[in-house]
Amino acid sequence: MSAMGRKGKYRPDFHPQEAHRLAFEGRTDLEICASLGIGERTFYEWLIRHPQFAQAVKEGKEKPNRDVEAALYKRATGYEVTETEGIPIAGEGGEQRIRVTHVKRRHIPPDTVAQIFWLINRVPEKFKDRRHIALTGGSPGDKPIKIEVEYVGSDAVPPEDAAPPDQ
Repeated sequence: MSAMGRKGKYRPDFHPQEAHRLAFEGRTDLEICASLGIGERTFYEWLIRHPQFAQAVKEGKEKPNRDVEAALYKRATGYEVTETEGIPIAGEGGEQRIRVTHVKRRHIPPDTVAQIFWLINRVPEKFKDRRHIALTGGSPGDKPIKIEVEYVGSDAVPPEDAAPPDQ
C-alpha cells in the first residue's frame, strides 16, 4: 500500500493535478509512473480511461516541450549573449558587492548538430537519411521490389550469420 491508498487506484481529485505537475517539470512518462506509484501499463490505461488525466498530462507537457523546442531552435540558428565581468568589492556594512569592469556581447554560432536534428524531425521527407531503391527483374510485368536503406552509423556491424554480398 502506498501513502495515497491502494496502489493503482485512480483518484480524480489527485492524479490529474499531480500528473500535470510532474509533466510540467519535464518528467518522462516512466518518471511520472514512478512518482505516482503505478506501472507503465496502468499509466497508459488511465490515459485512455480518464480523459481528465490524459488532458492534464498533455497540457503539462506543452510548456516544457515548447521551451526545449525554442532552445533547440536558438542553438540551431545562433544567438547573442551579454557577458559581464566584475571584481568583488566590500560594500557598506561589510556586504560583498560586484563592481562591473567590462560588459561585452558575444555571438554563439549556430550548431550544425542542432540544425540537422531540427531538419530531420521537422522536414523528414526532405532530410531523413534514407535511400529508396526500386529493383525489377527485367521481364515485362515484373513488379518492382522496394528496398529501404537507412544509415545507422559507422559503427554498425552486420550480424555474424549474414551472407556475404554477391561479387
